[in-house]
Amino acid sequence: DCLVPPQNSPVVTLTSPVAAIALAVVVLALALWLLSRARLARPVVPPGGGVEPAGLLAEEVSKRQQQKIFDVALSSLGDFIYVFDRRARFVYANQALLSLFGITLEDLVGKSFADINYPPDLASRLTDQIQRVIDTGKTIRDETPFTFPNGEFGVYEYMLHPVSSGGAVQFVAGSSRDITDLRRRAEATQVQARQQAAIAGLGHQALAGATATRLMNDAVRIVAETLAVPLAKVQALTGDGRLLRVVAGIGWKDGVVGHAMVGAGDDSQAGYTLLTRGPVVVDDLSSETRFTAPSLLLDHGVVSGVTAMIAGREAAWGVLGAHTMAPRVFSQEEAMFVQAVANVLAEALRREEADVEAAAVHARLEQQAELLDKARDAIVVRDLDQRVTYINKSAERVFGWSAAEAIGRSALELFAAAPAEAVVAATATLRVRGEWVGEVRRRTRHGTPLTMDCRWTLVRDRSGVPQAVLMIESDITERRKLEQQFLRAQRMESIGTLAG
Repeated sequence: DCLVPPQNSPVVTLTSPVAAIALAVVVLALALWLLSRARLARPVVPPGGGVEPAGLLAEEVSKRQQQKIFDVALSSLGDFIYVFDRRARFVYANQALLSLFGITLEDLVGKSFADINYPPDLASRLTDQIQRVIDTGKTIRDETPFTFPNGEFGVYEYMLHPVSSGGAVQFVAGSSRDITDLRRRAEATQVQARQQAAIAGLGHQALAGATATRLMNDAVRIVAETLAVPLAKVQALTGDGRLLRVVAGIGWKDGVVGHAMVGAGDDSQAGYTLLTRGPVVVDDLSSETRFTAPSLLLDHGVVSGVTAMIAGREAAWGVLGAHTMAPRVFSQEEAMFVQAVANVLAEALRREEADVEAAAVHARLEQQAELLDKARDAIVVRDLDQRVTYINKSAERVFGWSAAEAIGRSALELFAAAPAEAVVAATATLRVRGEWVGEVRRRTRHGTPLTMDCRWTLVRDRSGVPQAVLMIESDITERRKLEQQFLRAQRMESIGTLAG
């Protein structure tokens, strides 16, 4: 009978496939290979005796060539190809599998898994699966870790497929593929995804306004969980920059967090991290030569670790670290993860420091504003686009505009000045000299004319770039009126004297 694979054979999938294996083609080739071997095993004698006709002999020679082609084709495949009989004994294995087993095909044929020293649990599992294929006629797909006699380890995906003859499964054909690298890449992708999610979560907390203390506590927890390490810590530089204090940590002995300190130089891993300003990976602390192992790590039996600098606004702020008590080689990706978490902390610390400074500046400005409100002069601050940003109480009283009404509006519109040419000239002088002093005629909100004695000052930032104009103006309208009245009186007196 002809050995053929069943058409549309159902597949029982034990695990999700990782790579597509063209087993249908392989099984067909195996079936033809088995068929050719079976026919070649028959004597070349026609029914009734006599000598095989030349045509039939040529046909058998052609089949031998086909068998040779199939042998070469199967042996050239990178996947492992094999065939079992109904008693789970090897009938065939291609050269790729034979090389790993370190055995010839002649020595392998007829042997069971136990005969070639398969691990008992794996041998039992495969034997059961082969029997299930024979009983059900269904293909099985699975995967398993395996160590070959030559010491090579890998994770292999395999398929066991029925090959039928006369309506019954006579053989089980199999194909295996090494998916070790694929598994590692998939695991690396999953690890990277977890790390990115952890960094994103911490960053979201920072943006939401979480305090630095909370972020540091969350950071050491996230690092410990993501890297599966027992110890993680944040160390901050002391005021003099000579020591690093543990300010947050997980897994350390009582009394360490908040108190334990190490040197900020080459007498600790954390200090050395500040010197290098980049991630530092330690495989074996006992053989480390770049720095001295601190008692903090030795007292906890630390063997391996990775640290990264937490940058400050102008200099280093501290160090984030992860450590293990068992030997471990931290990968570059893991070191970059620790650095990324450190960067999130650095940004959050800078933002919190900036917020504290801004609050202090705001408090000082409020105090100064209270003092300015008590001044008799009208004080107005405008930006370079003439928009009012501050107005004191005296300015509100003089011009008739409240601060709420004035801030954000154009100073030219609110405090109309004349003559326009004089204002343009005053502004030009201000830009060149940084200050202008003189008189300007203005109008109040209700149109009342004013004469203002002005001192305008150009306000610059730390880099010397102009940012605003401070205008301090005194209302001298009444004084100018009195002066004019006095001058008129003098003129009238002079005229009377001359007439007398």
